[in-house]
Amino acid sequence: MFTLSQCLTIQDFSDVLCEVCRSLMHIRQKKEKDAPGLAEAAIVYMKENFQSVDLNMGALADKLEVSPVTLAVEFKSEMGMSPSDYLALLRMERAKELLRGTDMRVKEVSLAVGYEDDHVFMRRFKKYVGMTPGQYRSEA
Repeated sequence: MFTLSQCLTIQDFSDVLCEVCRSLMHIRQKKEKDAPGLAEAAIVYMKENFQSVDLNMGALADKLEVSPVTLAVEFKSEMGMSPSDYLALLRMERAKELLRGTDMRVKEVSLAVGYEDDHVFMRRFKKYVGMTPGQYRSEA
């Protein structure tokens, strides 16, 4: 345990602060490194919450109690893609189901899969699927 009463000089105080920082960093790194199944936990959470417009990588990392960098590196290492790409694929697959199986308007589909702005949704849908939501529905 560190006590400030042991500090007799500025150098002593600096040494104590450095040791505290090292200990905190070690604890954080150990927690992040030992996080079992980080990618699996991220996938489960994304599958359950993909429709939330508030779900982004920062929020996901916070939920999993890791840094966004740790999340990105571990996820890509295990899954071969970034967590944001995986989330986009989840959303696009659900959007395709809704476009095929319902008569929901594109704006409604957009909200149902986590996009607040239907124009952003349409651009991303075209990027991932290769056609607009309207074209996809017509061909389905």
